[in-house]
Amino acid sequence: MTKHRLKRRELSPIFVAAAHKTKAPLGDETLQKLLRLTEAVRSDILLPASRRLDTLDISLKFGDNKRADDAKNITIQTDRDCEALMARLVAENFPEALFIGEEMFGDKTPDEKRLALLEAAKTNRPIVLADSLDATRDFRGGGDGYAVMLAMVQNDKPVAAVVHRCTDYTDPKGNGHT
Repeated sequence: MTKHRLKRRELSPIFVAAAHKTKAPLGDETLQKLLRLTEAVRSDILLPASRRLDTLDISLKFGDNKRADDAKNITIQTDRDCEALMARLVAENFPEALFIGEEMFGDKTPDEKRLALLEAAKTNRPIVLADSLDATRDFRGGGDGYAVMLAMVQNDKPVAAVVHRCTDYTDPKGNGHT
């Protein structure tokens, strides 16, 4: 049997089809708030920045250049802007929640990241995990595979999660897929 390796652009229709098999409780207030936060980051930062890709400030998360060719090491000011907006919106909408964003860890090791999450979980407060610009390399290159991702966890259980794919060639109105 031949294995087929899916490309990023092929994942969206498959993900959307799978997501429609089980309806999420979209009336849920937490989920609706998270959705609004992802849409705000998309409309306030990502879409305007996508129109001026040639001006993006590109840097490496790890200053030693050991991982310069690794997509996980690329960051742009847009990443940091998205995370700053998301942190502010989370604080406004979920004042009791702790916010943990991808960019806030910089060059921390996986063990240091895991420890930070474990320490946050000890508080019994809701934790909002964010990758406010997932697929930076795709975004920077003008692709359509980037997204805003949020998840809320409390007492070691997922409360809600949103993956908002910001653009898609099969999305003529430009509303994104959630």
